[in-house]
Amino acid sequence: MHEFQIDRIPPKGYLLAYFGRGLLFDAYEVSGGSVVCEGLSRFADDEMTEYHFFNRDMEYRAIFSPSRNRWITKTLDKWQEELMEPDLIYAQTVMVKKEYASREGLPAQLVIVNRYEYSAHDTLVLKNYRISY
Repeated sequence: MHEFQIDRIPPKGYLLAYFGRGLLFDAYEVSGGSVVCEGLSRFADDEMTEYHFFNRDMEYRAIFSPSRNRWITKTLDKWQEELMEPDLIYAQTVMVKKEYASREGLPAQLVIVNRYEYSAHDTLVLKNYRISY
């Protein structure tokens, strides 16, 4: 399994991870220098391809790029958005699938904070997004 960069992960929140045989959406916390997440043990022998650790204010994500044969990581937080033009930020609420939302401690909705910018040709393009709740 991929080694997480513990110092970049929010101390407590939710993990959304994609594996070869499924999706994991579960609560986690960082304790004693490692991630404590009950659901990770179900995927211990599976290949992870993408993960998002997030809370209300911050997200740390990593996506494996087969063409580069490496992980591409990104840290996004709400303070970066405070420096952006408000018209270039669009937050949308999405429902969580019932099989996850019905589990105790998991939110029924997530907020996707879309970050836009204008291209060199003055077209609006999605630059990035951040998962929140």
